[in-house]
Amino acid sequence: MPSDYQWISSDSQLAEAAVVWAEHSVLGIDTEFIRTRTFYPIAALYQLAAGDHIFLIDPLQVEDWSPLRAVLTDPQRRLLMHACSEDMEVFAWHLKATPTAVFDTQVAAAFLGPQYSVSYSALVDDWLSVTIDKDQTRSDWLQRPLTPAQLNYATADVRYLAPLYQAMREKLETYGRWEWFLEECATLTEPKWPDPDTYYRNVRRAHHFSPRELARLRLLCTWRERRTRELDRPRSRLVPDDVLVEVSAVGHWTRNTLYERLKSARIRVPIGALADEILALLAEADALPESALPEPLTAPLTQSEARLYKRLRQLAVDKSEALGLAPELLGRRRDLEACLRHFQATGRLSDAYLGWRYPVIGAALEDMLSAFARQAGWPLAGQAQDQQTRTE
Repeated sequence: MPSDYQWISSDSQLAEAAVVWAEHSVLGIDTEFIRTRTFYPIAALYQLAAGDHIFLIDPLQVEDWSPLRAVLTDPQRRLLMHACSEDMEVFAWHLKATPTAVFDTQVAAAFLGPQYSVSYSALVDDWLSVTIDKDQTRSDWLQRPLTPAQLNYATADVRYLAPLYQAMREKLETYGRWEWFLEECATLTEPKWPDPDTYYRNVRRAHHFSPRELARLRLLCTWRERRTRELDRPRSRLVPDDVLVEVSAVGHWTRNTLYERLKSARIRVPIGALADEILALLAEADALPESALPEPLTAPLTQSEARLYKRLRQLAVDKSEALGLAPELLGRRRDLEACLRHFQATGRLSDAYLGWRYPVIGAALEDMLSAFARQAGWPLAGQAQDQQTRTE
């Protein structure tokens, strides 16, 4: 059994460990959690590395989390993590904490090479020539005691974060990308739970819907999002997206036909009561006056806009290759399309291409969009925005 860690299962042990953490300005941290039957993640283990010390913290035993919460929210202490988005949800839900100073090794790799979603094990192999075993990812982290394989896995997940940080920070500074990276990491600290009232905008096929169909989908999605959080259930165990889309598109359901459709979706809650709630929401949506209906969602790009998008995308790819960056940093499809739409409506770049991206690619995108806008008759009032606004 691995012995190079300290297992923490009481409030007093956590407080003692915090004394060690206070001596370090850089800490590696990771989480293990379970989320198969709940909306919110269930914290199963926290791993923390401080210098040569590794701590495994048991969320099933500790009650007073203030020492760990203080560490996470200390802006003077750099937290080393890998692909931190889901960890942020664990911190927010279980600890009610939002970390402030994060160094995400996956994001750092994107600033230093062509791949965007590099795994932790691949980074450790590439940068440190160390092979680590990742076969415990889907194991039961709520079981006690944890197996030797799980403990080895858990300690390895934080053991190499500090060496990675040292090597990657040196490269980022050498290439003049440290400030870019810090600005990007600052956007990662808030958990990404979608707004219940706007969830419908991101549902597949929603952009094909009429305003009345969108009104149904909006009400159903808002209700489902709030209910899943209230019940702490995954969306798929209440009503999956595809069922909400079908129900909204058809609109007119009898209780029997809706009951049978919900039954076929293998929904895990009492179907009769669920059918009644959905029918009431459909009736509410259909009673809305025209003035209260949502605006149609953005239609697919026209042929000329699609050609423009391809030029924008090629510009991003070329710039990424020239700089040795992952192309997703400069040219994700959703970012480029959103920028095109925003420029079409306002004559301005979207926020995604301000900040560090403006001098890297934003100015070139602006020139290309402006030239197209003059030909297409888009508004150009936003061109008056000053350089400070672009680069803030």
